[in-house]
Amino acid sequence: MRGYITVVTAVTLTCVTPCMSQTSPEPTVRELYAIINERDQRYSQRFDSQERAVAAALAAAKEAVLKAEAASEKRFESVNEFRSTLKDQQTTLLTRNEAGLRFKGIEDRITTIEQSRIQAIGRSEGATWLWGLMVAGVAAVAGLLVGAGALFGIMRAKPKARGP
Repeated sequence: MRGYITVVTAVTLTCVTPCMSQTSPEPTVRELYAIINERDQRYSQRFDSQERAVAAALAAAKEAVLKAEAASEKRFESVNEFRSTLKDQQTTLLTRNEAGLRFKGIEDRITTIEQSRIQAIGRSEGATWLWGLMVAGVAAVAGLLVGAGALFGIMRAKPKARGP
C-alpha cells in the first residue's frame, strides 16, 4: 500500500509541483523523494492515529455493549421475577367463579339462619302473647273475685244505725 501511495504522490507532485515551486521550474529527483518521504510519513502518522482512534472507539463500543447487556439482564431478571409472582398468585388466589360459588353458599346459609331465627322469634312472641293473655285473664278473674268478695262482705255487714 505504501508503494502505491508513493508512486501516486510522485506522479501528483510532478504534475502539480512546477506551478508551486518558486526556486526552480522543475524539482530535482532528490527534492521529489524528500517530498514523497515527508508525505509518506504524514500519511503513516495519520493512518496510525486513525487506527488508534478506531481501536479506542471499538473498545468503547464493546464496553457500552457489555454495560447494555448487563442492564438488560437485570431488567429481564426483574421481569422474570414479576412473572413468577404473577404465576404464584394465579395458582394460589381464588378465581372469580370459585369466589362466586363460596359467596353463594354463605348467602344460602345466612338466609337459612335468618328464616330459623324469624320462626324462633315468632314462636317466642306467640308464647309471650299467650302468657300475657293468660296473666291478664287470671288477673281479671282475681279482680272479679276480689270485687265479688268485697261486695259480698259489704252486703253481709250489718247496717249501722243512724242517729236521731
